[in-house]
Amino acid sequence: QGAAAAEDTAACPACEGFAQAARMLRQVVEALEREVEKSREASHRITNRILDEQRRETPDEKAELERLGRHMQRIVDEILPAWREQLRKMRETLKSCNETHCKPGAPPPDTTTRSGFIDLVEAAQILLDMDSDWDDRRDFENLQYLSKARCPACKPFEDRVTKARKKMADILSEQYRVRDRFWELQSPGTKRSREAREEQRSLKRRLEELAAEAKEAEQEWNWAMDDLDRCNRERCQRGGVRVGSVTPLGGTNPFDPNNPIGVVGGTPPVQPPADGPGAVQFASPAFSGGEGGAVAVIVVRTGGAKGAVGVGYATAPGTAASGADFTPASGTLSWADGDASVKAISIALADDTLVEGTESFTVTLSSPTGGAALGSPTTATVSIADNDLPPPPQPAGSIQFSASTYSTAENQGTVTVTATRTGGTNGTVTVQYFTGPSSATAGFDYQAVNGTLAWENGDASPKSFTVPIINDTLVEGPETFFVTLNSPTGGATLGAPATATVTITDDDVATGPCGSQGNAWQPNTGASYVCSGNCDPCPSPQTVTVSGDRVTVSPFHAGGAATFTGCSPSLQSDSSTLTYFGQSNHRATITRTSNNAFSANIVSSGGGSCAMTCFRVGP
Repeated sequence: QGAAAAEDTAACPACEGFAQAARMLRQVVEALEREVEKSREASHRITNRILDEQRRETPDEKAELERLGRHMQRIVDEILPAWREQLRKMRETLKSCNETHCKPGAPPPDTTTRSGFIDLVEAAQILLDMDSDWDDRRDFENLQYLSKARCPACKPFEDRVTKARKKMADILSEQYRVRDRFWELQSPGTKRSREAREEQRSLKRRLEELAAEAKEAEQEWNWAMDDLDRCNRERCQRGGVRVGSVTPLGGTNPFDPNNPIGVVGGTPPVQPPADGPGAVQFASPAFSGGEGGAVAVIVVRTGGAKGAVGVGYATAPGTAASGADFTPASGTLSWADGDASVKAISIALADDTLVEGTESFTVTLSSPTGGAALGSPTTATVSIADNDLPPPPQPAGSIQFSASTYSTAENQGTVTVTATRTGGTNGTVTVQYFTGPSSATAGFDYQAVNGTLAWENGDASPKSFTVPIINDTLVEGPETFFVTLNSPTGGATLGAPATATVTITDDDVATGPCGSQGNAWQPNTGASYVCSGNCDPCPSPQTVTVSGDRVTVSPFHAGGAATFTGCSPSLQSDSSTLTYFGQSNHRATITRTSNNAFSANIVSSGGGSCAMTCFRVGP
C-alpha cells in the first residue's frame, strides 16, 4: 500500500487531478477485490452449513451458489481487469505529467486530457458507495430453515412461515437482480450516458429500500418460526393444546395463530393489558450468524405501549468464548411512550482461523423498568457458523528400508534391519517382511524370518527386526541373502528400497599349509591360496616360482614367478598383488579358475635360505 500511495502522488499541483483520479481508481480495484472475497465467503458459509448438517443442498441453495459463482466469475474475468487497465493508464498519464509538466517553466497539462476521466471517476465513486452497502444485504443461508408442522393443529403456523419465507426470497431475488444490473453498468467500457448515470443512482436507492424491507421481512419470519417451534414442542410432542383455542376440552376464543401456546394444566403466559406498558421479550429463542460478521438479536415490545419502558441485556459464553469468538455486550434497551418498534442488539462475531464447528452463546433480558413485564423467551441462543474448512486428510506415508545394503560379521550372532515411514503419518499402517536366500543358505548361514511391522496414527519412528546369523567353521568367504517388504495396509505404499541385501562376512581361516617349497600340491577349483615367502639373508636376486599348467589369474599366469630383488617383491609377469609384511617376508595370492587339474610347484633359486608356504583361504 505504501508503494501504491507513492506511485499515485503528484509531483506538482498541476498534476494533482491525475493523482486524485489514480487514487480513486486504486480504491475501485481494491473494492472489486473485496466484492470477490465477500462473495466467496458467502458461498463458503452456505457450503459449510450443508457440510455441518450432513445433507444435500436445497434448490434455493444450489441456485444461490450458482449465482455467486457467476457473479465472481464476471468480476474476475471482465470487470476487474478493465478497471485495472484504467488504473494502469491513469498512472502512466500521472507519470508523464510529473515528468513533463512539473519542471520549472513547463507548460500546464492539457485540461481536455484530464476532463476525459471525470465520468470514469464518477462511476468509481458510485461503486465505492455500493461497496459499503454489502453488509445490508440479507444472508441467504437463513432461508433453509423452513420448518414443518408436526401435527395438523400447527399447520396455520407453518403457513405463516412459508409466507414469510416467500417474501424474503422475493426480496432477495430483487436485490440480486438490482445488484447484477448495477455491476453491468460498472465496467469502464460501458457508455455512461446521462440516462445510465441516473439509472445507477436509482439502483442504489432501490437497494437501500430493499435492505430495509429485508430486515422487516426477516423479523416477521423469526416471529413465525418462533410460534411454529413452540406449537410443535408444546402441542404436537407433549399432547398439549393451545390456551383459548376451540378444542374438545373446551375454550371459547376463536383460533388465532398469533396467540401464545400453552400446555393444559400449565400456567398461561402473562397477558399485559392492551393499554398497559406491555411486555418485552426476544423475537425468537434462536439467532445465527457467520464468523467475521455481526448478528442482530431482536427484542420486541408486545401487549401494550403505554409509558416509557426499558430492559437490560447481557451476553454469556457457551461453547463460544467471550472475546475470542464474539464481542461481549451488555446494556439497556429503551422504548418511549407509545413506541412499540423492535429493537436490535448488534453483536460482532470474531473471524478466527480455527476449525471448531458451530459454537453458541446466550443473550439474556433482565430488570425491566417502567412497569413492563418480561415475556418469553427472555434468553436467546446465538449460533456462530464456522467458516474455516478442515485441512485435507494427510497421507498414510510410504514404508521402505533405511538402506539398500546391510552387513554383519559371521560371529555377531544377529543383524538388525530397519524400516522407516516417510511422507505422512495418517492412520495405523502395517507392512510384512521376509528373508530370502542368495549365496547364503537359510538354515546353514542364517535363520529365515518373517513378520509384520506396525505404526500407530501419527507415529513416524523407525521399526526394526533382527535376523539370526549362524556361525559355522567353513572357509567360505562373504555370502549374501535378501530381505523384502510387501503387503502394506492402512493406505500406506511401498517406498524404495523395498528389498535390501545383507552380507555375512566370513571369520573362518584355513589352517595348515597346502604346499611348500619343493613340494607340489593339487589346488581346488575356484579356491584361493596365500603364499608367503621368506629368505634369510636376502640374496639379490632371489626368485621363488609358483608354476603349474593352469594358473590363470593375478598375480600369476602359468609359469609366473614371484621375484625377490633384495627384500622388495616384484612380479615378472602380470600385475602384482604381492604385499610386504615385514623385512624379508612377502605374500602373494593365486586362484585356480579352470576345471583342468594342475600341480603348483614352488622352486627357489639364488643363494640364501628361502622358504615358501601356501595356505588355502577361499572356498
